[in-house]
Amino acid sequence: MLKTNVNFFDLRRIFIRVKNVLLVAHPNPDLDCLCAMKVIQFLLNRYFAKKATLYSKDPVPSEYKHLFSDVVNTVIIDNFDCIIAVEVGSFSRFSEVIDKTDSKIIINIDHHFSNDLFGNYYYVDINSSSVNEVLYDIIKQTGIPIDSDIAYYLVMGVISDTGGLSYNNVGSKTLAMLSELRNYVDWQDIVRTIKSKNFLYYKMLATLYNNIKKEGKIVYSYITNQEFCELEKKGFKKEDINNVIENIFFIQGAELFFVVLEVDPGYSRVSLRSKEIDVEEIASYFGGGGHKRAAGFRMKKTAQDVIDLILKKLQEDKYGNILS
Repeated sequence: MLKTNVNFFDLRRIFIRVKNVLLVAHPNPDLDCLCAMKVIQFLLNRYFAKKATLYSKDPVPSEYKHLFSDVVNTVIIDNFDCIIAVEVGSFSRFSEVIDKTDSKIIINIDHHFSNDLFGNYYYVDINSSSVNEVLYDIIKQTGIPIDSDIAYYLVMGVISDTGGLSYNNVGSKTLAMLSELRNYVDWQDIVRTIKSKNFLYYKMLATLYNNIKKEGKIVYSYITNQEFCELEKKGFKKEDINNVIENIFFIQGAELFFVVLEVDPGYSRVSLRSKEIDVEEIASYFGGGGHKRAAGFRMKKTAQDVIDLILKKLQEDKYGNILS
């Protein structure tokens, strides 16, 4: 389903009209979001002769910094007349990462069902596997040629957000897109870049695996803030946390998976995955969002408190049978 109040050619007219554009990432940006920002930057620079600045309030994961070295974490909003929110999801989340946006043109580009359609213009395609697939459609419809640089980031974004094409969000359109772009990129290099992690990342995973629990058909794990502090003493950086839930998602005999990361004292980030259950509905209950099979939320509580709340919600709700 496509939710939009603007078409491809309207976007093109907007890009022609504006001068300085700020691209804004969602909190703790993932690779799909960062790649999409680079794609838009290339388009604005090369085909519309516009300046485009990439902004993320949170740090870029260290293993990807060489790809996104121009991402800044401070900006002067008055310097921009247009702000493009990439996968931000909601106005409240947008307000968390940037403020004083009055009188600016705000364009909201996303692929999550839970997007609240904020901004002057929004383009949200919930049938797309990733925000880079959304951009691919826009590029193709407007007739802009795709070069090797644009193809590289489009492909990397799609592969990363589909778990290497292992998720249900992969459709025939996704595969057709990758087939067209295959000859523009070094596929092995992209996969290697996505999967490349430093030694301390695996030390973090050791903690995650040590804490893993199974209750009925639910598998979950967590890392407490104290455990993160111990990891940080060894040199681990919390910005390097990226899709850790993928490391437990394929455990046999389970239907629902979640990971709770207490990244700061009393502040936790939660990722949920499922094979059949609507986890977006669960995430929405706690103020988050995402997709039916992949969602998340954040909460100002300890890891154990969040785990207790999730299990209580599942027990009280229609999902109680998976706990037994």
